[in-house]
Amino acid sequence: MATLVDIGRSLAASGITRVLFVNGHGGNSALGQVANRELRRRFGLRTFFTHPGVPVDQGGTGSAPSEYGMGVHGGHGETSLMLHLRPDLVRMELARANVPTALREYRHIGFGKPVSFGWTSDGPLKADKTPAIPAAYVHETHPVNVGADPAYADGSGTNIVRYEVPLTAFATKNLVITATLYYQSIPPYFLNDRFSQAPNGPATQRLYYLTSNLQTKGTPIENWKVQIVKASEAVAVP
Repeated sequence: MATLVDIGRSLAASGITRVLFVNGHGGNSALGQVANRELRRRFGLRTFFTHPGVPVDQGGTGSAPSEYGMGVHGGHGETSLMLHLRPDLVRMELARANVPTALREYRHIGFGKPVSFGWTSDGPLKADKTPAIPAAYVHETHPVNVGADPAYADGSGTNIVRYEVPLTAFATKNLVITATLYYQSIPPYFLNDRFSQAPNGPATQRLYYLTSNLQTKGTPIENWKVQIVKASEAVAVP
């Protein structure tokens, strides 16, 4: 925190008025928001905070389905980023999957669930300073390595999704296949998960009403999604 404040002080003294933090790790989000407010309060900087990919606990979807939103240390997202920026620093020969799947047993506590928790690599300690949580619940969160997915190794930082369309179903011989990639600002399943787990009280009903009646038609988030890229290719049917 002191380092960020010092950087903010130097930027303000140099005449900089706006600062954008790009967060490289989801666990830094809370401190990043505090730093945003502190730099705004102390130096008048207009501060902003964003992520290469929104963490699951903040409404994102995660970068690899096999991680269940818990690839927090050296997972798909972080490894892909480092393979793109500094592949010489990544030792892929040590890679193996290591996801804290035990956390999925909790209904309300966890990443992207209604109840968050204070995080350490070993979990909370008992009076004798030994871990209070069984080792199986925390060892997978240690910064070791990732799976053997080829997408890790080529440095592209991509996931591949394949769809098969039976071209024999079309009468014409010349087709144009169009694929559109959207970013969903609030994934529908995220809202459904919240409404199915949250108490059915006044606050939940207000949230349900607002999200059900918010008019997004004609806005950049129509249907709760923003178009990122669109591509088309001509296909000849044999």
